[in-house]
Amino acid sequence: MLKNFILIALRNLKKQREFALITILGLGIGIAVSALIMRYVMHEYNFDRFHENKDRIYRIMSDVNMPNGKSKKAAVSSGDIGKLVTEKLPQVEAFTRFNTHSDVRLKHNERQYTISEFTYADSTFFNMFSFELLRGNPEKVLTQPNSAVLSASAARKVFGDNEAINKTITIDERDFKVTGIMADFPTQSHLQFDVLGSMNTVDNPQVRLVERNGLSFPTYFLVRDNAEITGVIEEFKKINREYMKERFGGIGITVNSTLQPMTNVYLHTTTDYQFFKSGSYEDLIIFSLLAIFILIIALINFINLITARSETRYREIGMRKVLGAERKHLIRQFIGEAMITVMISLILGLVITELFLPVFNNLMGTSMSGGILLNPDFTIAIILGVLVTGLIAGAYPAFYMSSFRPAFILKGTSQKQKGNAFLQKSLVVLQFGIAVFLAIAVTVLYHQVDFMKNKSLGFDKEHVVTVGGLSKNLRESRDAIRNELVTNTGIKQAAFSASVPGKSRNINNVYVEGQDPETGLIFNENRVLKNYFDTYGIHFISGEPFKNYESIEDKCILNQTGINKLDLKNPIGKKVVLFQNTYEIIGIVKDFNFASFHKPIEPLIFTANSHPNYLSVKLEGNRIQESIGEIKTTIAGFDPNFNFDYNFVDKQFEKKYQKEEQKSKILLYAVLLAIFISMMGLFALTSLTIQRRLKEIAIRKTLGASLQENYSLLARDLLKWVVIANLVAWPLAFAYLNNWLEQFASHIAFQAWHFLVPGMASVIITLLTISFITIKAGRTDPARILTYE
Repeated sequence: MLKNFILIALRNLKKQREFALITILGLGIGIAVSALIMRYVMHEYNFDRFHENKDRIYRIMSDVNMPNGKSKKAAVSSGDIGKLVTEKLPQVEAFTRFNTHSDVRLKHNERQYTISEFTYADSTFFNMFSFELLRGNPEKVLTQPNSAVLSASAARKVFGDNEAINKTITIDERDFKVTGIMADFPTQSHLQFDVLGSMNTVDNPQVRLVERNGLSFPTYFLVRDNAEITGVIEEFKKINREYMKERFGGIGITVNSTLQPMTNVYLHTTTDYQFFKSGSYEDLIIFSLLAIFILIIALINFINLITARSETRYREIGMRKVLGAERKHLIRQFIGEAMITVMISLILGLVITELFLPVFNNLMGTSMSGGILLNPDFTIAIILGVLVTGLIAGAYPAFYMSSFRPAFILKGTSQKQKGNAFLQKSLVVLQFGIAVFLAIAVTVLYHQVDFMKNKSLGFDKEHVVTVGGLSKNLRESRDAIRNELVTNTGIKQAAFSASVPGKSRNINNVYVEGQDPETGLIFNENRVLKNYFDTYGIHFISGEPFKNYESIEDKCILNQTGINKLDLKNPIGKKVVLFQNTYEIIGIVKDFNFASFHKPIEPLIFTANSHPNYLSVKLEGNRIQESIGEIKTTIAGFDPNFNFDYNFVDKQFEKKYQKEEQKSKILLYAVLLAIFISMMGLFALTSLTIQRRLKEIAIRKTLGASLQENYSLLARDLLKWVVIANLVAWPLAFAYLNNWLEQFASHIAFQAWHFLVPGMASVIITLLTISFITIKAGRTDPARILTYE
């Protein structure tokens, strides 16, 4: 019996190749895209879950409150809170702090290398986290001052195939002994470093890093197995509150901190200052819904096509009943055929998934591996999906059509019901509604990304090259380097600074001299040298730049927002206190966006700098490559061993919108796929409609109706459902996207074309699909249809 069912199913698929191909291809592509997106969702969700102690590791999250009610959230704390909490709380087994540095220079045997991420870490690092140490003793590699552990990639970069252990490297003018080699950090880790240095290198009475720095240390705790975490958090808050009041209460800052589970760090961190890699739980919800939408569209298409195909089999059902087939046999047959079709689609979908996984990895910036069936969650989901989809798709022909009496079927009076047609049209409305919703979303998203990339930031970011990680020789020769650079034809300006737009900056408390420190505000600080403002084209509202002063050590410049927040009237000449130093305000610059359009412009203060980390060079637009070569030559003249790397400021800002661009690309591909599958669904509905009205069309044609009249008859009937889909999708898209745009400090306003373009596209696609089917049906000879009437 089973063999007979399978043979009949395969024979029917072969008999109706066109429908079979569309049915299998539509569902197969839908399964593949949904599987790829859900693979990404699971990849992001499983961040940091490979740690053996993942349920025992917690990170400090701080809420820094100012007296005026303003606050900042940061994933950092004071450098000595870890030791204090570990001593006072027996439930806490260990702690690890980090002090991170980006784009540093590593020197070995007079050769220099650029290291993306360098951090100081405590000796407990390898005991707390499950990172693989290839060489060295995890208990000892970071115990001694000036010890360093290199990642496998960094070791190959610096030492090649030579032995690295016990060799000396130099970072930030400090010599380190290589005591260990660790495996490259897993991609699903929010911690990503190239080199680890021992924390006691800088946490000592000579360097006094912890004492000199405030809230700048990401800190993690390992709690004991039997610890009751709610009680631990409450005790930690109490200890932290008392300590922070003692340390920062005198300058009006209140720091409230809590502990965040390690497994929540990557996806559930909302902070103004984040040193490490982070994702977005909201994005995962969006991608999950997108996968569901695509699968729903594919399933609707599949069900409609199966239904349309089954309505050509009334006579087969009648003949089989006359020959003795029972209803249960027909039910098994139709559900079995649907299951077989789903299985073929599934196999096709999995093949497509594996083939396009490298492309998807490249698009999303991930490194997910193949073998989707090796994941038990996916395997269970796939089996359930096959069963449910086969049952739903086969339910109509199995239970509805098998109930007809043979006499009615063979006489051609199958009593086709309007309710079934309405259900199919409703499914098409849902299908097109989702497609239109996604099309509107991708239209708005692309417009917003384009807006952020092209809107003026308030300074000149075009053709500005930055060189970071400056060596001691370059810092000490900064004036001579600048003077030599500006003599080149292709170079307009050059300046040195501690930070540049798009990079992190120091954060400090600032208040007006003579006022209570509790009136202070959190300011972003950039320490710059003369000509910085000319290099970036930053405009002055009042006052003068640093270059007009001989001595600038006690001078500062504020932006408009900083002046307004401090409520200063006639601010030029007045003095402010930054941390423990007093500065005279000599200028006010027009607000510019030094971070990104995700956040509003914050208070910013410029002070003088004697230890710059960046060189910024403004180039002529017509001699870019020649000028970069001149910069490299000039730098080599002052430090021949300096490893010359550079970045363009505009490219740096573009990276800040990388997630939005990735999201827009995924949505675009999803929209194209949704439209393609929706066309298939419309093709099925149009075919089914024509099948039901074939005799009517033949009679109308015999009585003189033209092809255009028959087309208009069908178009009016089907087009209204697409219009209804638009009317449903538009308000839903507006409500969702309006809420999404609110996360940006600057964003576009809704425009009519955001809705009209997707709407008109859906109408045009509908008309073209109907045209194809109608023309094909219109060419059929009426005599063939009406022969037996």
